[in-house]
Amino acid sequence: MRQPFAIILTLFSTGIFAAPTAIDGITPQLKKEFDEKAAMMGAQQSSGKTGLQEVMIIDPQMRAKDFKTAYDILSTQNMKEHVTFYLSDKTVLSGIIGVDVLPGGTMMSFKLNTTQGIKYKVIPIEQISSVGK
Repeated sequence: MRQPFAIILTLFSTGIFAAPTAIDGITPQLKKEFDEKAAMMGAQQSSGKTGLQEVMIIDPQMRAKDFKTAYDILSTQNMKEHVTFYLSDKTVLSGIIGVDVLPGGTMMSFKLNTTQGIKYKVIPIEQISSVGK
């Protein structure tokens, strides 16, 4: 009777039945890094600064179609003013008399009425910030 108890005691003391160091793939080093990052994020949130940003993924073709639709709507509202596209580099495209979406949907073609005559510009949609009059 004492022999099974001694064997079980020996197994527990040698570590065969001891708790594993990695539970569900989480090693002590990984847990330490996680705790450090969690503490850092908690400090940022309490100070009002967060490193987190929300990201919305939009299909480029749908975005280009939205810009084209916005142009169509704005151009029919007031015929005296031309629609203006504002780009992310602070460039303003004005005097637009036509807009087309290229087949890939990632670029737009603009037909501009300038003092030098009709000009064409092709702009990637990620450079367009807004549309207005």
